[in-house]
Amino acid sequence: MSTQTASHKRSTSITNGWVNGFIGVLIFSGSLPATRAAVLDFDPVFLTVARASIAGLIAVLVLLIAKEKRPEKNQLLPLATVAIGVVAGFPLLSALALQYITSAHSLVFLGLLPLVTASFGVLRGGERPQPIFWLFSIIGSLLVIGYAVSQGLKASPIGDLFMLGAVILCGFGYAEGAKLSKTLGGWQVISWSLVLSLPLVLPLLFILFPPSFSEISAPAWIGLAYVSLFSMFIGFIFWYRGLAQGGIAAVGQLQLLQPFFGLALAYALLHEEITAGMLSITLGVIFCVAGAKKYAS
Repeated sequence: MSTQTASHKRSTSITNGWVNGFIGVLIFSGSLPATRAAVLDFDPVFLTVARASIAGLIAVLVLLIAKEKRPEKNQLLPLATVAIGVVAGFPLLSALALQYITSAHSLVFLGLLPLVTASFGVLRGGERPQPIFWLFSIIGSLLVIGYAVSQGLKASPIGDLFMLGAVILCGFGYAEGAKLSKTLGGWQVISWSLVLSLPLVLPLLFILFPPSFSEISAPAWIGLAYVSLFSMFIGFIFWYRGLAQGGIAAVGQLQLLQPFFGLALAYALLHEEITAGMLSITLGVIFCVAGAKKYAS
């Protein structure tokens, strides 16, 4: 009976992990469009420190209200690692990249993010997916990359390097944060990572403060608000909880859907055309995600 109960709890945890991960991916899907809108008027470095500062102050408030205990000393280095990956690394490098490449071009690199996250999950989280898992993961990544390439991309070596670095740091931050979430908690991980960043980002915020905001457009302000509240804080609450519950390698495959959620967002808000090719590729990616989930352990 106890074995059945344990099995049921494990199954429920995995299901909850996929649900939380899915919500996180939905939230993250608006990150690059919002960043693109923001960097048209804001300096990329200022945008990075501004979003981290705003989210960090919110995190301080939430931690005080929840009366959370401070992290243990042995958790400080992993928290700093998470901060380097997802608080500073990915936001800054992706913002710099989007000055040189289009959002379509960035799909190439987002298509690699699940594979990078899974790899770091093996290295840092001790996970051991079955060999066929990697087959589904690679096929899914190739589908996304192939679709982006087929749309015609403008080459920019500088933008490519920035985006590649962003994906590597992001995957590392995801895996490290998920590992830490198992002991510290999902929302606590991103909250404390943001708090640890405040002594650095707050002074930089005032140093880089623009002399005037009169020429900042409404879309740029909306973009800043979105990446500060949703991309930098709320999305990670669901994402880290999902990775911790369902497994880094498995739930991380949901990121393959992120570019296509972005297409849906573009259709809904910008009235861009959704082609049959887009839909067929999306179905192929969903198949790969389902296969990866089945063979994740």
